Formats: sequence, C-alpha cells, structure tokens
Amino acid sequence: MKPFRFILKNSALALLCFITFSCIDNSYNLTDLSGKAELFKNSLSAPAGTITIKLDSIIGGLDVDTSTLKVQNGTYVFGYSGAFEFGSLSETLNGFKLASLDGFSTTVPLFDASVLPPNTPLPFDLVPMSYEYSTPININLPNFTTDLISVDSLSLQNTIIKISVSEEGLGGKNLENSASIKFETHGTVADYYIDGEKVTSWTVKMNQSVTVEIKKLRLSGDNNILELAPIVVLNVAEVGDVQATALIQTKMNVAIKYPNGLDYNVVWGQVHYNLPKKQISPIHFTGLGKIMSENDTLSIYNPKIVLATKGNIGVPIDLTLDMKTTNSTTGKSSPGLIDPTIHMLAARDTSDFTPHTYTIDRENGTSELFKINPDIIELSYAAQTVNKVGESYFISKNSQLNLSYKMEIPLQFGSDLKMSVDTTLKNPFKDNLDKLENQTNLTASIFLNIQNRIPLNMQIVLKALDANNNQLFTVQTDKINASAVDESGLATDYAVTDTDISLTSDQINKLKDTKMFSVSFVVTAKQGVESVTVQPSDYITIKIGGRINGGVLIDFNSK
Repeated sequence: MKPFRFILKNSALALLCFITFSCIDNSYNLTDLSGKAELFKNSLSAPAGTITIKLDSIIGGLDVDTSTLKVQNGTYVFGYSGAFEFGSLSETLNGFKLASLDGFSTTVPLFDASVLPPNTPLPFDLVPMSYEYSTPININLPNFTTDLISVDSLSLQNTIIKISVSEEGLGGKNLENSASIKFETHGTVADYYIDGEKVTSWTVKMNQSVTVEIKKLRLSGDNNILELAPIVVLNVAEVGDVQATALIQTKMNVAIKYPNGLDYNVVWGQVHYNLPKKQISPIHFTGLGKIMSENDTLSIYNPKIVLATKGNIGVPIDLTLDMKTTNSTTGKSSPGLIDPTIHMLAARDTSDFTPHTYTIDRENGTSELFKINPDIIELSYAAQTVNKVGESYFISKNSQLNLSYKMEIPLQFGSDLKMSVDTTLKNPFKDNLDKLENQTNLTASIFLNIQNRIPLNMQIVLKALDANNNQLFTVQTDKINASAVDESGLATDYAVTDTDISLTSDQINKLKDTKMFSVSFVVTAKQGVESVTVQPSDYITIKIGGRINGGVLIDFNSK
C-alpha cells in the first residue's frame, strides 16, 4: 500500500501549492520592498501539472501475498484453495465387515439295509436298477445389516462353497460312478458359478467334492435362505457295482464349507453415515487491508466458493458449509451463509470417478461476508448421507472421495460500495506563512480536470487540522464521475469531470494554524449498474490548475 500512499501524498502536495504562495513570480524583487505590500491585485492563474494514478500501482502496492492476489482474465482476484478431509468416511465405508457364515453338514438316507435279516451275508449287492432319493437343504444366511448400512444385496468376491459327499454303509466296485447327488437351486437369492460359468445346478459324485462360487446375494428380509434341492441317484448297472457293507440305514453325508469365508466388493442398501463438524484452518484475508476505514462498506459483488469432487461413493451426500468472517480490529462478524448445503451426487458404479463441481455464490449470501472488511475467514463443514425411501445405494471396498475448494474473491464491486482512502501530511508551508497578513479579499481555487477510467465514483476531501487535531475547515470537490462500462461492468472509456476546490479568505487565514492536512479519496459505486469490475489497466488522470483572485497582503517586517 506504500506506493499508493506516496502517490496520494504527492497529489495532495501539488494541490496545496496553489494556496501557500511560497513561490512568487521572479519579476518581483522582494528585496527592495519594506513594510506591508499587496501583491497580485489582479487575478493570477497558472497550470500546475498532470498526475496519472494507475490502478495497478494502487492494487499492486497492497501488502498482499502475491500468491493470493492474481490477475485472471484481466481482473484482480483474491484466490484461496484447500481440501476437505474425508479420510474417515472412506475408512468407515471400506472397513465394513460381513457377518461370518458357518459351514454345516447333513445326510441323505439311501438304501435301508437295517431291514435285512440279521444273517444276511455281507457285502449285500443292491439289485441293478435306478434308485432315487431326495431331501431339501436350506442354508440360513446371517443378517448382514449394521448401523452403517441396511443391506439388501451383496456382490461377493472370492467366496466359494466347497461341497463334499461321502458314503456311510455303502461300497462296491463302481460306487463312485453309480452314486451321485445333483443340486438344483431355487429362487433368486444367489448367483452361482463354476469355472466362471453361471449355473443353476451341478452334480457331485460319491466320495468327491465340487467348488461353487457365489458372486451375488439378494436379500429380502431377516429370513434369507439359500434353497438347494439335492437329488441322490443310484444307477446300479451290474451286480456288485453298489453294495451295502453293513446292516444299517446307509447314507450319503453332505458337508458344506466356506474355505475363504465371506468377502465382498460391493454392498447395496440404505447407507447411514454422519461426519461431525470439522474446522478448516482459518484463512487470513488481507483484502484491501488498511485502505478501508471502520465505517466503510466493502461490497464485493460475487465471491465464489467452487467445490470440486471426485470419488466413487455410491450414496448421495449432503455437505453443509459454515462460513463466517471476522474483522479483528472492529470485532464485527458476518452472518453465515444462506442455504449452505451442497447435494453431492452418488456415483453410478464403483468405477465412476466422474468429477463434479458445485458453486456457492452471492445467492448463498457470500457478498455479505465481506462488507465488514474482514481479515479472518473461517470455514467448517459437516456431511451426512441421504437416503430416499425405496432407493438402494452402495458402498465398496475401494470407496474414495476427494473434495477440494477454490475460493475466488474478484474485485468486482456491488452498488453499496463505500470506502474512504485516507492519508495525512504535515503542512509543508507553515514556516513560510508568518509573512501573510490576515486576508480580506483574497480567494484561491484549485481547478481539476479529471479523466476517470475507473468504474467507481470518487470525491476528494481536504481537511485542515490544528495542533490538537481539531478540524479548522473542510473543502471538497464535486463528485468525480465513474467511467463508462459495458454490460459486464468493465470500463470502456474515461469519464471527464471538471471540478474545483476553493478557499475563502477566512480559510486562507486559518492556514497559519494548520499543522496537518487530511486528504481523502471517497470511493462509491457507479449507480445504475448492478456491479463493476476493476482492471489493472484502469486509471485516473488529474490535470491541476489554479487561480488567485484579489491581492495578497504580505508584511515584510514580520520575522
């Protein structure tokens, strides 16, 4: 901000030159004069020069980290970025565990040799023919629902059923080829695969085993059952192929095991998760800094927070932002955001990492956050999953969610902007004013021809202050018109304003008691447009001239 103070002070000094009379035309030889004299009885006017203040020298001179204030598409933008931490969400979803599924065994009664006479010689040959036996097998599934998800279906991985069959009380030269059990599936609860091919039935020979993979389970409530209808067939072709080796109820033993347990890659259902409120480290916002005064209104028209998400979370999430700003000097705090909830879309499937962006802007009250000229921005967030009745969502073992934010605060001003850019300087001519008599008919005017290519109205206010900081008098220009703008609020051409600052004789006399001058550039928004945007190329040019009317009373005997 120092370059702007320097420009402002030098501009003020140039203005003051017309009212101090410390430089007198060389045609007057003051050494030959004595006593009191009246100089310049007729009016005297002269140009003083031209001052051009470029906006780039003002904004560029702010005490701001250049990594936060940048020029984007020809306009100034304060930019901040960061990320939301969603690791706990991913860990929770990825950490979901299925309830275990225990193996079991059962038997299928076959030929009843216990009814044979006790003296029947063994082994006893079964009569060649086809024998058929059946019994239902129901495998009860556990309730997979947890507080995290109400499960309605699962996509399983590396989950296999190993089915082994063995005999009890049977033998024979061709038993393994003659006796087999055929399993047929019922219902749509599960999808079964053998060697990668989907099957609805399979056969296991006596004293052998088969491995069947389950790839999907569809659940319908608390009582979920895998229904298998096994049929045991004994095809005895020749005498001696199948024999009873004991006078008992012969059996086929069926053992079902899950060598790898139950494992999944995707689970469907209603997902219930809440991420408690988390705070992001405060952002120290330099903004326009000390240019702003306590009673000013920093009307930033449309600050934006752009959220970018990328992940494969299969359930919609409501992300609620809490953003507040504080002016630590005045103690003022801003209201929060309006409707600050972002409705994040669910992924279509586990491979869907489509990025999405969401924007919070002035419709959510972001413009109100900066009117207090804050220096601290606080951002926090909370999240929860959203379930619609009748809808099914998913979580997977590779659930990921990355969410970053980019805050853009362009120097785009709203219609209620008001700020006063002030500086003070000592009266540089106080030691040269002791020769001035009290003036009676002297007036002085500073004429300003201003070309303003900044889309903001201005006014120059000059205050004379005594040693006790009391205001002696105030003079000011008329309103300096803002530049013309296009429909985007960008300056298109400069506006010309002719104005002046006039001093009466009484005000000139008070210069002797003036210790300091307070010079203010009062800046307000251009009316009739919703917003304007300043650019580095914007400028204001001030051509300064002045006029003295009436004689200047000087006492040359004054020490």
